[in-house]
Amino acid sequence: MQSFEEIRNGSYLYVDKTDLIHSLFQNGRMYFLARPDGFGKSLLLSTLESFFNGKRELFKGLKIMDLEEQWLKYPVIHLDFSDANYQSLEAFNTSISEKLSVYEHIWGKDSRDISNSDRFNTLIKNMARKTGKYVVILIDEYDKAYYSTDTKNREQILMEMKVFFSVLKTVDAHLRFALITGKTRFSELDNFYDISLSEDYNTICGFTEEEILNDFSAEMRDLPYDKCNAANLLSQWCGGYLFSKTGERVFKTSSLLDILHTQKIPCTDTAIQRKAVIARNPMRLPDIPFQNGYLTIQKYDVPKHLWYLTVPNLEMTVNFHI
Repeated sequence: MQSFEEIRNGSYLYVDKTDLIHSLFQNGRMYFLARPDGFGKSLLLSTLESFFNGKRELFKGLKIMDLEEQWLKYPVIHLDFSDANYQSLEAFNTSISEKLSVYEHIWGKDSRDISNSDRFNTLIKNMARKTGKYVVILIDEYDKAYYSTDTKNREQILMEMKVFFSVLKTVDAHLRFALITGKTRFSELDNFYDISLSEDYNTICGFTEEEILNDFSAEMRDLPYDKCNAANLLSQWCGGYLFSKTGERVFKTSSLLDILHTQKIPCTDTAIQRKAVIARNPMRLPDIPFQNGYLTIQKYDVPKHLWYLTVPNLEMTVNFHI
């Protein structure tokens, strides 16, 4: 489930990251965050959308209630690019057009605008003008079209992406906040502060061991292991991720939730034996292995200014033959 509102209204468990969300709001305006799939980026943006919509009642009992006093409502554009299959430039442009149309139905459009980028520009300005407020932009998986399409279409889609997202530079004066998530930050987002390797936001996506032991204590008790052994096995299977020079390692959200749902940890002696076999017969790593979560930070050598990467866990070793 990736909707913050559904989680809170349905009384489902929510691991509280709202202190970090408030820090983003207080300390900057334009952010970019890179994380692999399965770490909860969509839920993060959904939580931000509820916050900027002023839905204070959804945050009752969470950390942000002690931090925020005003709870102002802002006009929000939330574009989710994770929900489509982009096999051509035409499919990409059609997807953008459909997403913009949802907001244009509410805020109006200029019939003279032909391109998606012109429509995006006009939409933001209309929202600011009609409300008298700054606009919030939330964009999920902005580069999915580039990485999910055939290589032959990538250059065309990349050029279209650059034109579309460059609008955010043009309308900077109308924006209160923007967060874009994806795998790689392209040059058109150079005015966005990249928090992907920030120690302050290392744990903004994914779960820490402390969060698992505290928030999932009931589910942990149901696992067929004692608590300490279960935490160790979970760490071996889907933990070990680090997104800063130093800090606490995190677990992959989707993998952990799957285990707690099935009550079965795949990290067995058989998996460990398979790791040894694969180590003798390695396969080529997929593209952008760090951004896709196949590798993670092992350490940062300060004197040499070098990042050392490693395979984070058995899940990556076994499933991707690393």
